[in-house]
Formats: sequence, C-alpha cells, structure tokens
Amino acid sequence: VFYLFSSLLFLLITFFLLQHFQLQILQIEVKQHILHLFLLSLLFKSFIFMPMQVQRIQQKALVNTTLNIVNLVFTIVFTVYFLIFRNMELEGIFLARIIGSVAVLIILIPYMFNQIEFRIQWKLLFEMLRFSWPLVLSDLSSMILALSDRFIINIISTLENVGAYSIAFRISNVVKLLVVNAFSQAYVPIFFKSMNADDRGRLYTKTLTYFVYITTFFSLAVSLFAKEILQVFSLGNENYWQSYPLIPILILGIIVNGMRRQMVLVMMKEQKTRIILLFTIIVAIVNILLNFLLIPVMGNYGAALATLISQIVLFTMNYLYILKKFNEKYEIKKTVLILICFLIIYGTSLLFRDLPLLITIPAKIILIAFFPVLLVFFHFYEPIELLRLKQSWKKWRNPKNWKNNISKINFR
Repeated sequence: VFYLFSSLLFLLITFFLLQHFQLQILQIEVKQHILHLFLLSLLFKSFIFMPMQVQRIQQKALVNTTLNIVNLVFTIVFTVYFLIFRNMELEGIFLARIIGSVAVLIILIPYMFNQIEFRIQWKLLFEMLRFSWPLVLSDLSSMILALSDRFIINIISTLENVGAYSIAFRISNVVKLLVVNAFSQAYVPIFFKSMNADDRGRLYTKTLTYFVYITTFFSLAVSLFAKEILQVFSLGNENYWQSYPLIPILILGIIVNGMRRQMVLVMMKEQKTRIILLFTIIVAIVNILLNFLLIPVMGNYGAALATLISQIVLFTMNYLYILKKFNEKYEIKKTVLILICFLIIYGTSLLFRDLPLLITIPAKIILIAFFPVLLVFFHFYEPIELLRLKQSWKKWRNPKNWKNNISKINFR
C-alpha cells in the first residue's frame, strides 16, 4: 500500500513538472494526452512491480519469466497494431505498454490476493524507510552519473555529437539490459537467502568472477560487431558509424558497474546504506568534473572515458571498504585478467577492421570463440572448473541431445 501511494505521489509530481516545465525538461512540446498515457503506463507498471518482486524472492523463475513474456508479447503485438494499422505514433506505444501491464495484472490478481495480509506493520515500515532513504538519493546520484555526459556534450559540443554518443550508449546498454540487469534480478534473492550461510564467501567470490566472465563474453560479441550494428541501426547516417570505438569503452564501464552492484549488496546486508550514498555522491561529482575536463579535449571519447574512470573509482571505493570492514574477499586478479583478455581480443580485431565483410565476420566469430581458450593460457580455471567445462562440452556438443538435456533442467 505504501509503495503504491508513494508511486502515485511521484507520478503526480512528475505530471506537475511536465505540465509547467515541459520545454526545459524534454526540449520539445508534447501533447497533453500523450503525457497522460505515459504516466498511466508507469502507474500500471508500478501495480505489477511488487508481486513480480515477490515471485523472484520465492524463486518462481518459470512463472516470472512466463509473465514477462506475456507482457512483452502483448506490448509488441499492440505496438505494431497501433503504429502500422492505426497510425497512432507515440500514443500507440504508450497504449501498448498499458495493455501489456494490464494483461499481466489480470493474471496476477489471484496470486496477489493469496499473498496479501490486510494490515500495515508501521514499525517495520519505518525501519524500511530508515534503511532505504539513502538508497533513493543514491539512485538519483547514479542517474546524474549516467546522464551528465550527454548533457555536458550538449553544452560544450554539438547536437550531432550528442546523437552519435547517444546511439553508441544505447547499443552498449544492450549488455546492461540483457545480461547485467537479468543477472541482478536472479542473484539478489539468492544473495539474501544465503547471506548467513557458512559458505557464503565462496558464493560471493565465484558469483562475481563468473558474472564478469559471462558478461565479458557477451560484451565481446557486441564490441567486435559494433560497427556493423551501428550501420544497421543508424538508418544510413554515416556520421554515426564512426562512433563504434566508443562502444567497448562504455561496455567496460557497464561491466565495472555490474561488479560494483554486487559490492553494494554486501553493504546493504550490513545496513551501510549511508556509505553507499556517500560514495555515489562523491563519484557523481567526480564524473561531472571529468566530463568538463575531457570532453573539450577528446570530445565523445572524453565522455566515455569519464564514465569508465568514474565507475572504476566507485567500484574501488566500495571494494576497499568491504575488504576493510567485513573482510569479504573476491578474485579481483581473475576479474582483471578477464578484462585484459577482452582488450587483447578487441585490439586484435582492429587489425582487420577495414577488410571485406567475408573475411572480418568469420574472423571476429573465431576471436569471440577463442576467449575461453585464451584464459586457459593464463591459468584462469581451477581443475574442477576445467572438468566441468569438458563435461558440458560432451553433454551439449551434439545438437541431437539438446532436447533431452533441456527436458532435464529444473526451471522451478
């Protein structure tokens, strides 16, 4: 109840700001009914957020994934219908989002009533607020950190540079949306469920290492094919094609940020939310200063480097604090080694970037596949990990066995 009322309050504040300061915030004038649909889409999304979170805590992965797919399918189908057959443009997009959320909400209603007990625990609520208010301000500082680069580019440079940087940011953000966020949603319930277990140290250690491993492998694919991806999504605008070297820099910042989010979980467990806020504010200020220093000299590359440096500083502050206060240790050397291999493979790919596609595409695929092998030469894997890799290869190398292997997986 408190969550829904607070969401409604912030939506009303947003409505007031967009009503009176629309041009200053959006830099364009938007029709009133579109603003209303936009805010309604956020309101319905807030209705389904809490029960979906409860499902994650209860580790109902299959149900949760099914509901996300339902939301996605309804949203995509109605977006296509409204845009193509009704010519509704923006209002069609927001209407489709509302329909997707309503479809999920209808399915969730019986589940919600089974989970709800109609009373408010005021003492618990105030404890939660005392714990979480620094996290709210920390998230605001993180938003400043994430958005300040484009704002400062717009002040110092040109709108064309803002556009080139923005499209590179959006493509690199695929790693965050598909890997980092998905991993976080799955890991958070597991982390808090096992936070008092005797073997939690190894769980924390190996989770961080293999989060970096998997994310870097996916990031290599995006980085190596960044130029080709930009050529497809920039709709023929060659001015944007040259921004592809920004993508690996931005992606490295996303990986480091994902590592930092795992450190934050340890600090949240120890209720050090004010320290989280302090570190985030410090780095947000550092990021703004770096942007003003580097963008005039290096342009968009300066903005990307400012983001990466800021994320490294924030991660380092969190890691050193955890190491000193709680003695939680991680395989930092291994994570650095993974990132070094990322740089080696990406640097190698630049040697044939101007060759014909018939040569570069197979070569890039081979380089991506070589990533796990390269780590063998650096003695990255433990003996048990090498054994598991060999067993996985034997199990999955024959496509005929995939159906049988998948049927044995427990999705619950």
